[in-house]
Amino acid sequence: MLVGDAAHGTALHIGQGASLAIEDVIVLVELLKRNLPVENTLNQFMQERFEWSRLIVENYDQLVRWELDAWKGNMQKEVNITDLVNETLAEMSRIIISKLSTL
Repeated sequence: MLVGDAAHGTALHIGQGASLAIEDVIVLVELLKRNLPVENTLNQFMQERFEWSRLIVENYDQLVRWELDAWKGNMQKEVNITDLVNETLAEMSRIIISKLSTL
């Protein structure tokens, strides 16, 4: 099983690899405590982690592309980093609240 950057790599300077690894392991430990068959545990793990990890990886990848464009002097005028960050935080909040509502 892969966790953190090995499973969903982000740019090194973003600093999300370790936090994703810690989150992955916490979820995996909680699932393993249920003593389900391995296949069920791994499927549940994917259901729990996919949406969150996808959001982090895709949005940080976009930020890195914009950083490279800015560095090359090719930043598009319509790029709005603040909007992407706000949208990302709103989606992260939605995911967290939906998980909390199931507790």
